[in-house]
Amino acid sequence: MPIPQAFIYDSYECVVDSEGIKIPRLEISARFIKEFTTKEITHTLAKEMYHIRVGHIYYEVMAEKIMDLFNAVPNLPGINILKQFGGAFVAQGANFHFRSLAFKWFSCACFSAENFAIAYTNNIESSISATLMGIFNERILVDSINIKDYLEQIPKIESCIGPAATLEIINEVIPYGPYRIDNMLKFVMSEKGRKLYNFLKRS
Repeated sequence: MPIPQAFIYDSYECVVDSEGIKIPRLEISARFIKEFTTKEITHTLAKEMYHIRVGHIYYEVMAEKIMDLFNAVPNLPGINILKQFGGAFVAQGANFHFRSLAFKWFSCACFSAENFAIAYTNNIESSISATLMGIFNERILVDSINIKDYLEQIPKIESCIGPAATLEIINEVIPYGPYRIDNMLKFVMSEKGRKLYNFLKRS
């Protein structure tokens, strides 16, 4: 694939974002370059390049526009069909259902990109530390994390029930950190992960 343009900007966060539909680009914070190791940079860039190559940016923008449309339709005079026939709950239900599907897709897109980056980088420790650095932005915090304890947050998150908790979870475009690390470890140990690693090694 063609190498996208890269733009470096000043920011407190350690972050790289892939943007642009017709002309993809990478937006890279200066702190990311300063704080990340070479292997961590490799993982992060591979993840974002994967997003660009498979078209995740296009589908993400489309999903966001459709959600904006769902929010706008009930307020348009003369077009409020859902409310006329089924009341406000139907409009809210349709919006909530699509949001759930969209954010589930966002999670899958994140997981698949990170799985590719793990196989490409061929260093699970660097891939995990790159992910945690992107979340916490502080090396001292990342170095102090016990992965086992960190993953034990998953059942605690899932024990939170109710409409507010459900809405909070599906509003996360990027899944919570423990889910991302759990997915990465499961992928490394899976048959699919080993096959992808061997394929990239031959390439």
